[in-house]
Amino acid sequence: MAFQRMGYIGKSFTMGALGILGTLVACGGGGITSTIAQAVASPYVLVASSYTPNAAPAGDLKWSTAEGGDVFMGSGGNYIYGDYGIFLQPDIDYHQSVGIQFKHTAALGSTDYIYTKIQTPQNAGLDVSQSGNLMIQMGNGVDRAVQTNSATVFTVELNGGAYNSTTYSYANACSVNVTLNTTATANNLRVYKLPLTSFTTCTGTLTALKSDLKAVVVKVLPANDTNATSTDNNFVLPKVGLVAFAR
Repeated sequence: MAFQRMGYIGKSFTMGALGILGTLVACGGGGITSTIAQAVASPYVLVASSYTPNAAPAGDLKWSTAEGGDVFMGSGGNYIYGDYGIFLQPDIDYHQSVGIQFKHTAALGSTDYIYTKIQTPQNAGLDVSQSGNLMIQMGNGVDRAVQTNSATVFTVELNGGAYNSTTYSYANACSVNVTLNTTATANNLRVYKLPLTSFTTCTGTLTALKSDLKAVVVKVLPANDTNATSTDNNFVLPKVGLVAFAR
């Protein structure tokens, strides 16, 4: 299938602000006394502003965020590579996002999936305890007029706490299903504002998760796909751009 570019949306993502409170006070004629800088916990937290190809890609590890987080993408079961990926820097710059196109030539079942995992800055725990919303730029990059059986629902998952390498799961996890806006936009990307209160807890607690966030994951799952039994015209190109948290 020949991939068609759909438009250009600019050169940069917007990003939130982190406030630091501090003052310098002059005293005693010639000396300067500095008050201790107070780090103010901010609800505005940036996870991913832009992307580059990973310096040492291996398996599902494909990209890095400007903030130093690893980005993975892959599929399982009947989802197979769909002849296109946003792998090189010129393509990443053009799309202002990363993604890989997949398709399925057989009906999907419960073991089939696509996932994109954006790890937090420097692959370290991130405190978003003061935030109330996830701001995520995402979309399905295919031409919906042609790919009439493409997925229209993405599942967004937040993971945090200790990671279990046997079950590939985190101590704290929650998710929410997002029905994509199918109105055509440049590169088919939109910023979705997802209240954290709308997420359903899978394991652990949301409070614990917010104090030690490890990854934001976007999935395509058959259970949310009304066209899961289709065998043609079902290419899907999950794309993810900006990821941040806000008040």
